Amino acid sequence: MGWLGLDDTDTLAGGCTTLVFHQLLEHLPSYVSIRETRLVRLWPFAKKRTRGNAAMAAELVLLNEQSNVITDVKQLESATNSLLEHLDNWWAEHIAPLEGAVEQSTHNDRPQVPTEPGMVWFNDQPDETFYRMAVSENVVLSQAPVADKSWGSHGIIGATAATSWAAQSHTWEAIAWRDDCSSTVRDICERTLSVIDSWQGTFMSRDSRKGRSLIAPRGNCPILFGVRARDKKTANNAAKKLLESEATQQSSGMRIFMTNQATDDHLNELFSGKVISTKVLSRGHVILQIESNAAEVIEGEEVSTEQSTWMAFAQSGDIKNLAQWLQTGDLIKGKGLLADDGALHLEKLKLVEASERNKRRPPCEKCGRTVKSQGKNNKLRCPACKNLQENIWIYNPQNPPHRGWVQPPSDHRRHLARPLKWDQ
Repeated sequence: MGWLGLDDTDTLAGGCTTLVFHQLLEHLPSYVSIRETRLVRLWPFAKKRTRGNAAMAAELVLLNEQSNVITDVKQLESATNSLLEHLDNWWAEHIAPLEGAVEQSTHNDRPQVPTEPGMVWFNDQPDETFYRMAVSENVVLSQAPVADKSWGSHGIIGATAATSWAAQSHTWEAIAWRDDCSSTVRDICERTLSVIDSWQGTFMSRDSRKGRSLIAPRGNCPILFGVRARDKKTANNAAKKLLESEATQQSSGMRIFMTNQATDDHLNELFSGKVISTKVLSRGHVILQIESNAAEVIEGEEVSTEQSTWMAFAQSGDIKNLAQWLQTGDLIKGKGLLADDGALHLEKLKLVEASERNKRRPPCEKCGRTVKSQGKNNKLRCPACKNLQENIWIYNPQNPPHRGWVQPPSDHRRHLARPLKWDQ
């Protein structure tokens, strides 16, 4: 038994690590059994991330001539050496030639870098510590545990992270590929997709606001679709139903992967604080300056006097709407990733307590007229009946656009983001 990982063969020109890994698994020797295949999304801010920022892994079992799992130490060593020799040849012929592929991006904030494929083999699954680092922060190759056998360079990082994922929380994705990648258009039966989207076990299949599919990439990569579900059976049934539809184009193959999508594994910390200031930019983005010394009144969290910047982007929908409503003194909580400049890019936001907003003097307790001030520390006086009463203000807080946690709409949500409705 062992673990095989692969990463960094993607380019905008059409490369696809999922397909490369699928083909590798399809051509394994007959004495190798595939126990589990994985698709693991990693830190979204990685400078050399691939298009989908996903790495692949599989747990493999070696069998004897009777198709039983090999337990004899010498037989296992011999079979492992044979497998590694096969992987050496496959790497040299099919994966190593992919190195250096690059395609320029139209996104100015997303410079493309040449592919640097990496593949690893571990006799035993590595500790999950490295996965936890790779999904939430920047890591370098020297931080990765040393594999029993490795090929390539930078892609070893993602490949190792995928093999070390313990999958305590997981979902599933059934991916189908196409032969003809000459067009960016994919023919997928919309009627069938609508049916699948209504199934309880599927998620992020279709954007109901815009009436469009969320399961197909828009580029010229080989993926026809990737349908996501909370269990393996639903993922399999959904993919088969789509492929059986006459309106869906021909597929060259399909495989189901266990994934860390919709797990929130990348969000390790809950941030909280008091709004110091807000700034709404021309495109609708919101910059929040936060002071975290309000923590003592937010469910007993530790007091701190640090200040930080939180960013709510225009595409984040309800997060942006709530952020634009906030004002100085509001107590809030947020979840997100810290960018290179230290700003928190919000993926979830919650108003804990609104600050005092509009205020007015109370009505007279006797006649109902609005009372007037007689100066600081003096009682209020009714201008009509001259009644005196306590010097107080009545506050009229404006209703926030949302109560409770909010997150971006499905088409602008990270693959790793867990839907809020799952926790309700």
